[in-house]
Amino acid sequence: MARQAQLKQLVERFSGLRIGVLGDVLADLYVTGTTDRVSREAPIIIVRQTGEELIPGGAANVAINIASLGAQVQLVGLVGRDGLAERLRPALTRAKVGLEGLLAADGHQTVAKTRIMAGASHTAPQQVLRIDREPDGAPAAKVERVILAKIAAIDRRTDGWILSDYGYRLITPAMREQFVQIAKVKPVLADSRYGILDYHDLTAIKPNEQEAFEGAGILRTSRETLIEAAAKLRRRTRAKVVMITLGNEGMLVYRNRSNYRQVPAVGTDEIVDLTGAGDTAGAALITALAAGADPISAAMIANCAASVVVMKQGCASCSREELTQTLERHLADE
Repeated sequence: MARQAQLKQLVERFSGLRIGVLGDVLADLYVTGTTDRVSREAPIIIVRQTGEELIPGGAANVAINIASLGAQVQLVGLVGRDGLAERLRPALTRAKVGLEGLLAADGHQTVAKTRIMAGASHTAPQQVLRIDREPDGAPAAKVERVILAKIAAIDRRTDGWILSDYGYRLITPAMREQFVQIAKVKPVLADSRYGILDYHDLTAIKPNEQEAFEGAGILRTSRETLIEAAAKLRRRTRAKVVMITLGNEGMLVYRNRSNYRQVPAVGTDEIVDLTGAGDTAGAALITALAAGADPISAAMIANCAASVVVMKQGCASCSREELTQTLERHLADE
């Protein structure tokens, strides 16, 4: 079967899939304004606020991308009982993200990144400041027990999982062990910004190039040492496959020293915004793997999905229709 036709058939299966997402739910808050003077109180600019927008980020953005690709998705995560969480829920519901596993806990603050975007009138605003609100530590034991139970309940009706770890300590050792068992029967993909070595015996791990080198402890970066990094990560995590995203160079799919391939990126070099491209790639990877794709085919699909979102401003998603069109445009029959 021609490769393009095979990939399109895989994408057609997305609508019948059910994917679970466990990870750090973020509120990305963009405060926009104009600036034309400096404060008398301190050597800082004064921003006159003109707008505000809240965008679901982190694991929530991964879930939105999966829903956009046509699959059903359940998000498992933790938010506070606060105004940000109240604004996140309807945004996720509009995006058709299931919230059965989204827990609101007393004493927990919704993780937030507030970006102050400012500029002169009639100019594009630029980010001048970011304010982060982070949890003090891992979830309390009783919260952890509730999340473990939600994972178990949701897992009974899912075809695959992605673990979206942004470093806010939601995913505990007990949760990681739970997914070792789940990965024995269905695809589980781990995407961790700072702790990829904490994940073991899963279907796949998805570091970017920098995360791969850092996880492998390799300082000298080159294509040769990238293969070495992939080998070390696979040996240490015992993942079936290591999938390293390489930006505009595509993705390295590594199984062992004699079975690896760099899958090239598709599309144009005229990138508008890289924000969220990793989330889109992860969403497409796990959905494709759950549809029965081999790792190479999954990487091709993920590269096509990422090529769509980098041409959009801000955190964006790729629809199944856009993905199919991109497959038709860039992957000719083999």
